[in-house]
Formats: sequence, structure tokens, C-alpha cells
Amino acid sequence: MLDVNATKRIQNDTELAACSAWSYDTSEFLDTAVTENDWVCQKAHYTPDLFTLAVVGLILGTFVFSTIADFFGRKTSFYVGTATVIIFTLCMIPTSYNFHIFAFFKVAAAFGMLPLFQSPLNILCEISNVSKRGYVICYACLAWSLGNIAFPLVGYLIASWKPLKVVSVVPLAFLFFTWKLLPESPRWLVSKGRTKEATVILKKIAETNDVIHPLILDRGLKNYSESTKEQSMGYLSLFGSSVLAIRTILMTIGFTASAFVYYQMVINVSNMAGNTFLNLFLLGLVEGPGNMLGTIMANKIGRRWTHSGLLLFNSVLFAAVMGLVQFQYTTTWGSAVISFLCMFLKMNISATFVLLTFRQWKCFPPVFVSLALGSVLSFPKHQHWRSLLHRIGNNRFEISILGHVPHLPDGLCRHLIPTRNSWRPSLPDDPGRIGQTSSG
Repeated sequence: MLDVNATKRIQNDTELAACSAWSYDTSEFLDTAVTENDWVCQKAHYTPDLFTLAVVGLILGTFVFSTIADFFGRKTSFYVGTATVIIFTLCMIPTSYNFHIFAFFKVAAAFGMLPLFQSPLNILCEISNVSKRGYVICYACLAWSLGNIAFPLVGYLIASWKPLKVVSVVPLAFLFFTWKLLPESPRWLVSKGRTKEATVILKKIAETNDVIHPLILDRGLKNYSESTKEQSMGYLSLFGSSVLAIRTILMTIGFTASAFVYYQMVINVSNMAGNTFLNLFLLGLVEGPGNMLGTIMANKIGRRWTHSGLLLFNSVLFAAVMGLVQFQYTTTWGSAVISFLCMFLKMNISATFVLLTFRQWKCFPPVFVSLALGSVLSFPKHQHWRSLLHRIGNNRFEISILGHVPHLPDGLCRHLIPTRNSWRPSLPDDPGRIGQTSSG
């Protein structure tokens, strides 16, 4: 028989004491910043706080480096951003013992991340043939997907956070050897009146492609530069007309829906059954096919209806996952089916990123491109509200929210103008003609 009085005495005499030592699961990671510094119990909020703080850096960097790209050049923005990421990421390694210093370097490292993708993509698009630009964007997104495939494999082999930090950024140092290989955007140079430099680059491009350049190329660029008189624009210029404002808002909503689903799936990969590294690898594996799917469908069907259809289809897939998630650990087939559906979702959402980038290059004049991309990417990076779902810890609730996110953009995307075979604006005063056919 249980002695009630004895039990009460034991309970009354017992004092609660804070834990001073913990034992961690090392089946996947040998160590992490969390396990090394015991960011658990009262400090468990440190991890989601770091997500939020990193996005503070991303948002600030988005605005700053987009402005740098338009005022000082895409090339300068790229290399300054690369140096920022390398230096401050490495600074995080010896400072993890102090959360505040560690968080500061996390913000600083995230500050320079956007130019690593945006600036080279802008240069590639601005020097490529208009008819081939879609394939250039697809190629850039495929390179992103290769990184998502390779990094889980590297993480599996290393499985220790400090060496992983080093391996993730040190190879970026080799990019500085490409300084002479990467040209500045001729389009940007012309907008700044630096026509001689633009002429040299365009002649080099012509020689590489066995094309005879016009003999009056230099004079033609000077005349074009003087006639257009483009000026670097600020972010408020994106709302300088009703057409630009509507395009910016709708594009932002579209990017937000795609980014919300994309990153929420990455953040919650630990909620999937099976090995974390394998799940990340599989989710990365389908991004390349998704990029190609988006490119092919955009050229065959059109950007607007393809984008809208993919978002609607994702809502249906999320509904299926929401109904099946309860069987993930209770049946032999549950985890495999859910993994397949998540891969399908990741492929579709990757396709929408390609489509949105296509549309961004069609909807804005070149002088607005960096600002526009920076603007529409800044709000989706609000990791605070994305990671909020991760804190709740309710899988069915999270999936329900994710499933409803694409509904609004699905409807709004249908109101974006068609951009397949349409005329693209060249000057700030041109956006009113967006959506006209090339011949009209």
C-alpha cells in the first residue's frame, strides 16, 4: 500500500533545482552550437531567436546591397557581400560562448547573403539574349539546387558545427579569383555614362560568340546613354506610379507565398520521419526538376497561369499531407508517402521561384530590377513569423497554415499581366506599356 503521508512528506521536503548537465542525442550531429553551449530549458528560445535575428540582417542587407548594386554596380555588390559573409561567419566560431556576440555576427553574416545570388544573376540576365534569359535564370536556380543536394552530404560526413561553418564559407574565397572573369553589367555601365567600359565588354561578348559587332557601337552607346539619362532610383520609386506600385505589391505577395512554404518546409525537416540529412538531400534533389518544370511550363503555357496553377495544386497537396501526418509514425507506409508528397511540394514551390524571377525581369525596367528584387524578397525573409509556426510544435496546425498560404496569391497571381512574348519596359516611364505584345 502507498503511504500517502510519507509521499506528502517526501514532496514537501523536495526542492526543485535547475539542471546543470545534460545528455544529448549524437546519432546525427556530433555537436551543435546548442549542445556545446547548453541552449536548452531556459535558453531554448535562443535558437528561434537566431532565426529571427538572421533575417534582420537579411532584410537590412537586401535594402543596402540592392541600393549598392544600383549606385555602385552589380559586381561591387557581389564581392563586398561575399567578403561580408566569409568574415562574419568565421567570426561566429570562436564567439559562441557569448550568445549576444554570436548573434551579432549572425546578423552581420546574413547581411551580405543576398548579393551572392542576386548580383551575378542580374549580370547574367543583363548580358544574355532576351530570348534565352529564361534558360539563364533556370541555370542559376539549378546551381542553387546543386548546393542543396551537396550540403546535406557534406553535413553527414562532418556532423560537427564548427568545421561545417568553415567548409560552408571558405570556398567562397575562390570567387575573388574571378574578378577579371566576371564583367560588370554593360546595361548598368551605360546607365552611368561609362560607355567606353561597356563597349569593351560588349565587344568581348561579340568575339566570344563569333558575332561581328557594329562599327559604330561606341557612338551608339553614347547616344543611347545621353538620350535615356537614367538615374539610380530609390525604393520609393517603385511606388512612383500606380502601375509600378501594383506590380511591386503583387510580386511581393507571390514571393512571400513561395518563400513561406519553401523555408517552412526546410525549418520543419526535423519533424519528418527518418534521417535529417537524407530528408534534406531528397528535398534538395527535386529542386532542379522543379526549376526545369517551371521554365518549360512558362514557355509553353505562360507565367501567370502556371504560377497560379502550381500554388493551387500545392494547397491540394498540403490538404493530403494534413490528413496523412497522423500516420507518419504509426504505419509502415506513412513516412514514405509523406516524404513523397513533401518532395512533390518542394518541386512545385521551386518552380514558382523561377516563374517569379521571369516575371520580375518582364515587369520592371532595368534601372528598377535590383531594387524591385530586393523589395519583393525582403518581406518573405521575415523569419520571425515563419519560425513562429516552428515554435508551436503542432504538425497538423503547421501544415494547415501552410496549405492555406498559397490561396490568396493563387487568386492574385491571375491578376498579374501576362508576360510571355510581351514587350518589356526599358525606361522608368515605360511600365504603363507592360503586357503589350512585342509587336504592339
